[in-house]
Amino acid sequence: MDVQVGKSQWSHFANPSQPGSRQTMIYFYDREVQNHFKSEEEGRPIFEMKCYIKKVPPGDKLVEIDRKATKQDFLTYPQQYEMYMKHQTTPVVGTPLEAWAQITRAQVAEYKALNIFTVEQLAELPDGYGHKIMGFQNWKQKAQSFLMAAKGQGEFDKMQTELKKRDEEIARMKANETATSDLMRSMQEQIDEIKSQKGKPGRPRKALVQAA
Repeated sequence: MDVQVGKSQWSHFANPSQPGSRQTMIYFYDREVQNHFKSEEEGRPIFEMKCYIKKVPPGDKLVEIDRKATKQDFLTYPQQYEMYMKHQTTPVVGTPLEAWAQITRAQVAEYKALNIFTVEQLAELPDGYGHKIMGFQNWKQKAQSFLMAAKGQGEFDKMQTELKKRDEEIARMKANETATSDLMRSMQEQIDEIKSQKGKPGRPRKALVQAA
């Protein structure tokens, strides 16, 4: 996902214990991160907004840090975190319009200008907003159809996954039963062999000749 730098908060940070050290630009920002569990469950890409931290040393792209922020980051850079919180928007959960193949990039930009960021928002948008969007009813119906189809596909995929797990468990149990049966048969054969050996007459003892 592209990072909208205009919405993030840059800040310069220098280590006071290292005089002459280069200033590092640090900021927190929101990134859309896919929730794979929900995506698999719903049968469509589901993203959530997560707070990330970026550290950019001037002129050194190789040591740039861009990762999910931690509580320790908030404590280490309280000013930057405060600036981030002041500009933080409400997290949006759903399928981003960019992930919807039926829509163009130009339409994505148009909807975002109206604070419509996900397929869910478009599908649930009241008809009163239709005059602001060209072909609104058509696209709203397409969004609703997409969500319904995706939900059905998600339920089907979930059922298929459960059936696959069941078949694998049955196969594992059958394999264990076969192994147990083979072991029992082998043990029984050994027991029968031992019994048959006991039933056979032994070799006659040599007669003892008494010395005269």
